[in-house]
Amino acid sequence: MKICWDCKKEKEIEQFSKNQTRCKECFSRYAKKRYLVKREHILKTNEKYRKTVRGQESMRAGVLRFRIKHPEQRAAHIAVMNALKLGKLEKEPCLECGEIKVEAHHYMGYEKRYWLIVRWYCKNHHEKQHHE
Repeated sequence: MKICWDCKKEKEIEQFSKNQTRCKECFSRYAKKRYLVKREHILKTNEKYRKTVRGQESMRAGVLRFRIKHPEQRAAHIAVMNALKLGKLEKEPCLECGEIKVEAHHYMGYEKRYWLIVRWYCKNHHEKQHHE
């Protein structure tokens, strides 16, 4: 058992990340508040890091982990890219805001029969669809 620095409640050790004094729930709240206050600074710092060799290696490793963990999603994304190149599929504006720069949302799932059944959303609305 461990006591959280924020909520002062005694919780199971599993409810804390390694070397953290805040429980996962309190840390999540803290991180969200911090991001809202320091958003611009955080975005600039992240952008700088992504331009470094270490940042690029980290991004490549993350992409590779995703591809290994989700091969069906990778196959669906490739199918959409190929269909776009061959003219079998056309991008449309975002369904929510009309933005032209869009991503395919596989709302039916990632089974092979649904690979080309997509809805088009801008990056922000696409992320929101995944969190609903």
